[in-house]
Amino acid sequence: MYKSSNDYRLTKLCVAALVLFVAPQSYATYSNVQSMLDALRPTAAANAPELNQLIIALDGLATDQQRQEALHSLSPLVDLSILSASESANRQMVKHLNQRVLEIKYANGFAAGDDDWDDAFEDTDSDAASTPTAATKEDDTSKYNFSFIKEKSEASNVERDPNKGLWSIVLGSDARQKNRDNAYGYDATLIGGIIGIDRVFGDRWVFGLAGGYQQSDVDSRGPSSSTIDVKRINASLYGYYTCPSSFYIMGLLTGAQNRNDSHRKVLVPSAGGVVGFSRIANAHFNNWESHAHLELGHSWKKGNIYSTPKIFTNYTHWDIESYQENDAIGLNLNVRNHDLDSFVVGGGLLLEYRNHFKNAIVIPYVQGYVLHDFIQDKQTAVSNMLGGGFDFLTTGYEPASTTFEAGAGLSVHSFKNFIFDLQYDFAARSSYTRHNVGLKLRYEWA
Repeated sequence: MYKSSNDYRLTKLCVAALVLFVAPQSYATYSNVQSMLDALRPTAAANAPELNQLIIALDGLATDQQRQEALHSLSPLVDLSILSASESANRQMVKHLNQRVLEIKYANGFAAGDDDWDDAFEDTDSDAASTPTAATKEDDTSKYNFSFIKEKSEASNVERDPNKGLWSIVLGSDARQKNRDNAYGYDATLIGGIIGIDRVFGDRWVFGLAGGYQQSDVDSRGPSSSTIDVKRINASLYGYYTCPSSFYIMGLLTGAQNRNDSHRKVLVPSAGGVVGFSRIANAHFNNWESHAHLELGHSWKKGNIYSTPKIFTNYTHWDIESYQENDAIGLNLNVRNHDLDSFVVGGGLLLEYRNHFKNAIVIPYVQGYVLHDFIQDKQTAVSNMLGGGFDFLTTGYEPASTTFEAGAGLSVHSFKNFIFDLQYDFAARSSYTRHNVGLKLRYEWA
């Protein structure tokens, strides 16, 4: 009996040792920084003296609002502000690429020898019957001719080739996220540029490459006024297919690296003779972005008015790195971010009015869209303080699902060798607004 009992105890010890060896040591994750500090309180004086002073300073604050503001400054920012640059740049690029689709389609009117770009949409069957010479210029196998050959304008006497050109966009935005679900919002400004080149393949296909750089400055609306500087480098592959029936399909794939410099301001006021804390925790981390956009549109015309209704969908994934802060001593955080996703379906309408002049076509236009995000991902992070304590969770607000966009622009298509497009857009959803401005230039060489 004695031997059997010893064997049983030995077996239990071996199993326990094996479990400790194989399974990584883990601690409870508390729901927020307040609950973590409450759990640490009984042992803080012995095990985490700096955090014990922090607990005493928090206890000395006179009001609940002061405590909430101080606790917010002890947590990482999870307000989705690091995604602001991505959303603004992606939407502006898509809208300018829409204009590029129409530039190529309408330019076909001159390429085929038509009098103006309106004829790019005309049914060539009736023209061929009444005008034999026109039939010889167009492709009899298709209702619409979308071949691209060199064009020559009588006004400029400059030969143009759609395959010999570059386009560039200068873009900027100003976004405002109000406080939402008891979480602080942010203000974000963005400026940057994108440059691209594309080529025509066959009668209907266009493929292009683009790349750019954008920089966003984000200011938290919290009382400590923390900031994040985002530097975004992106590369894109895009393509169009123009159907014979005036439908078009556009696809866009984008990969981007967002380099984030975070400056979290820790602010716990002094109160009741207890010295508070005022520090800045600095960190550098990246998030990698994958974005895919697919769009279907159809164009109609009535006189000089062109309408293009469209539907689209896009998916974006952000892989956010973990990071460790510096310069705030024991109040520095180790932060492990969760990845984020967005799946958007939307639709809208583009309306243009084409004015034909001797040396250019001037096109004012308006557009409006509705977008719905079916995922509505919250930003979350698990953190722990370098001064001790346990893991705690920080969860951001749930973003609004539906966004409304409206905008206007002016496009000038010179008969020489440049195209100019100025565009303004306004986007809004619950507690969020964004103003976008973009200027695109395309230069073609002979």
